[in-house]
Amino acid sequence: MVVKALVQLLHVPGGVKLLLSARPPGVRLIREDQVYSELRKLQDRLSSEPWEDSQEEIWFGRLSKISRQLLDFVAQHTDPDADLPQLIVEWMLHVSAKVGVAHRRGSAVGLMNAQTEERLRRFLAAAQLRLEDLVPVDARNNVLSSWRQKAASLREAGNWHFALDQIPEESVLGSGSFGTVWRARDCHTGQLYAVKNVLVPRRGMSKVGERESDVAERICAQPHKCVVQLFHVCHFPDLRLYCFVMEICGKGNLKNWIWDMRKRLHAEKQVYNPPPQAYHWVGQVLLGMEHLHTKLNMLVRDLKADNVVLNGKGHAKLTDFGLCRFGKEATGDWTFGVPPGTPAYIAPEVIRGENYGDAADFYSLGVLIWVILTGGLTGLREPSAASDDNNNNTNNNNNQSNSDNNNRIIESLEPVPPCAKMAHNWDYSALAENHKLMASCVTDPEPNLATALPSQDARDLVLALTSEEPHARPGFEQLRSCALLRALRLPAASASLDELEAWLAEAPPANRQLPSLCLSCGGLGCGLCRPETPAAVASFPSSGGAAKDTTGQAASKATVGTAADPAAAPDWLLEDLCE
Repeated sequence: MVVKALVQLLHVPGGVKLLLSARPPGVRLIREDQVYSELRKLQDRLSSEPWEDSQEEIWFGRLSKISRQLLDFVAQHTDPDADLPQLIVEWMLHVSAKVGVAHRRGSAVGLMNAQTEERLRRFLAAAQLRLEDLVPVDARNNVLSSWRQKAASLREAGNWHFALDQIPEESVLGSGSFGTVWRARDCHTGQLYAVKNVLVPRRGMSKVGERESDVAERICAQPHKCVVQLFHVCHFPDLRLYCFVMEICGKGNLKNWIWDMRKRLHAEKQVYNPPPQAYHWVGQVLLGMEHLHTKLNMLVRDLKADNVVLNGKGHAKLTDFGLCRFGKEATGDWTFGVPPGTPAYIAPEVIRGENYGDAADFYSLGVLIWVILTGGLTGLREPSAASDDNNNNTNNNNNQSNSDNNNRIIESLEPVPPCAKMAHNWDYSALAENHKLMASCVTDPEPNLATALPSQDARDLVLALTSEEPHARPGFEQLRSCALLRALRLPAASASLDELEAWLAEAPPANRQLPSLCLSCGGLGCGLCRPETPAAVASFPSSGGAAKDTTGQAASKATVGTAADPAAAPDWLLEDLCE
């Protein structure tokens, strides 16, 4: 490993001089005593780290303080806009070449290979995150000079964090009731992040920030490939501001993705069909939800298409945990005076103020699956002016029968599920009938302004998940074996990050051509069309309730070496640089 090789330079005659002689042009002159001091700090940090996990991402996480220390040291001797990771990589390549010449008589054995260089870049990218090193950038990842000047003046005054409350519009990715999400870049590593600013009101909703902060801490400690990774949480009481630094998912949220797709298809006079990735998205959402339920012991309570984001590879991840609740059971009390969640996705027992558990999230999952596979309602019914008086005493909803000629149909491309109309802003009781509207959309789609689901298996699954009775909704194990999802071969809840990454690699690209016949999806795009294999298949809606999940720890472990032995020969240095 390169860091180990650097520490070895302390014990190699002329090692520090060799390091300085390999200095790239972008790094200013450094005194030998400064280098000695920095290398000793690295040695102390390296020797104090307990190497127990073999997974590289966890390993890099443990080394994050060391990588940040390297970046800080080089930053002190470069220009403010220098590409620090690139300079360090060049420096190590020069050192590697010099070591190869000095100790192998010109042999290429001493040269860092492409794999080593890539690991070094990943190591530097994993540097310990500091919020003060993040700067807002525009869509082209350029730092906005006006903000930089403002932040510099605030930093000189000792109030750098006040700049976080003045994010330029060009950096904003989205905003909602509780906060704004903006695009940020680490000025040292060049890594891009999404930062969510949650401004907490003085009264009423102050618990939202605290709750999301608590959830974020758990997710930081136990990450999952199907949950947006959280790197850092900061609270600034003087600004009443929470900042959550997350991985950036460049393809936006699932709702907007489907919406854009429907717009394109509509312009071409085509109808929505689920894309090849659709069934994988369902599986990825299921795995993320399972992680929150079984490993973090919490309910999601706001699962919807808006809160599922797509990363650069098109993989779905859960995000926005402001309404999560610790524990698997909840009373029917509404903490904020309203039912937790988004109206069309909320389970009927939550609306009725009854005690509820994880089955409420499975209801939301059923609604989400319907949206993914159908694209949402094709239109909305609105009462015409002539019928307003006649409809005052009726429970109107956007799925009324076509026989009501007084209602005019407004075409809609927005991917929304059916939802009862409320007589007034606090008429939440009307939402308890949403499961009936969903059933109508599934069983008789056209009159209810809906698109038919692609298969009987899909219809059975959505009806089972959106059942009025919580105990009738299938759980994780039943969903794994159901006819619609079994071909995905979902990893176990105990799967390691590497195993999840390998499974995600099987997801089809957007342009993949699929066979016309598939036993799971009928050829409409599960991405894993394959011959029938004997398997236990769950049948719906006869399931007897949410299945119990068995979880365990399944991670291989290996011991990674600590600081180098001072008595080691220079060959050690050569091997470490090539490792």
